[in-house]
Amino acid sequence: MKIALDNLDKYVSEISSKFKDGSIISLNGAMGAGKTTFLFHLLNEMGLDETQAFSSPTFSIHNEYQIGEKLIHHVDLYRLESFEELESLDLLDLFGKEKTLTFIEWGDKFKELAPYFTHKIKFIYDSEDNNVREIKYSSL
Repeated sequence: MKIALDNLDKYVSEISSKFKDGSIISLNGAMGAGKTTFLFHLLNEMGLDETQAFSSPTFSIHNEYQIGEKLIHHVDLYRLESFEELESLDLLDLFGKEKTLTFIEWGDKFKELAPYFTHKIKFIYDSEDNNVREIKYSSL
C-alpha cells in the first residue's frame, strides 16, 4: 500500500486494531523511512497523553509509554552491534506480556528476533515522491 506521510493517520486507524495484548511489531526500513513517525501517529491514535514526551529511542535504545492500562515498549536496535548486546539489556524479558505492545525499530537487524514477532511493517521510499512510502504489513 502506498501512502503519503501526511496522510498516515488514516492508515494508523486501520492497522491499530490488529495489535492485541502482547503483540511484538517489527518496524523496518531505511533511515528516515517513517518508522518513528508511524509509531508517533499510532500512539496518538491510542490516546498518548500530551504530557508524555515522545522521542526516538535511537540513543536510549528503549522508551516506555503508558496509555491507559497499556504499556508500550518502543525499542530501537540501530546502534546495537549484536544480539548478545540486546540480550544483555534484559529487554527480551519485557516482550509479549499482557497489556503491553512492543514496537522494535530495525527489527530485522538480528535474525534471532524473528520468532518473537507477531507483526512486521516495512516502510519503503517511493522513487517518485519523497513524501510517499510503500508500506508492507504482515501478520505472523
